[in-house]
Amino acid sequence: DFDQIRHADPLTGKRASGGDWAKVLIGKALHISLLLVLPLVVMKAPAWQIVLGYMLCLYVGGFTLAIVFQLAHVVEGVVFPRVPTDANRMPEAWAEHQLRTTANFGKTWLATFICGGLDHQIEHHLMPRICHIHYPKLAPIVQQCAKYHGLPYVYSGSFPTAVASHARIMRALGNDEVGIETGVVASQATAA
Repeated sequence: DFDQIRHADPLTGKRASGGDWAKVLIGKALHISLLLVLPLVVMKAPAWQIVLGYMLCLYVGGFTLAIVFQLAHVVEGVVFPRVPTDANRMPEAWAEHQLRTTANFGKTWLATFICGGLDHQIEHHLMPRICHIHYPKLAPIVQQCAKYHGLPYVYSGSFPTAVASHARIMRALGNDEVGIETGVVASQATAA
């Protein structure tokens, strides 16, 4: 966060304002105060246990998010487009790019609850301001619309199936079995 706010926005050249800095600093202070300092003050557990609990929560949260992002973006069926030569223009429309580069997985109430709706990554990318509880009902509509327009709607399957798809694509990428230089990874996933 601090590294990002120190540098100018690469597209606009604008630097962070004082208000932006204040938001970051206040947010960090509140986080540390509520999740670490307050428990150290109020709880009667040894400090090392509280710090260990705090670190464990950060690890579990970060690991969960990493898994979710990998299953939503690095599975069979999604494409890895080249960076455009003109940094301000993509070769395809924004919504088409979202459909080609993301995948859904899981689709159970438990996966949606644990992931905060990010198991419906396609809907999240297309409609980020809509509450995630609506994604399961929106998914069939988005899928039908994608099909109508001849666009992919990648669903990687259950959580274990998506993990297996991720493992296969990582193996293929590691063994140079896919043509990244072409900008597209061959699809093996179920594109609904």
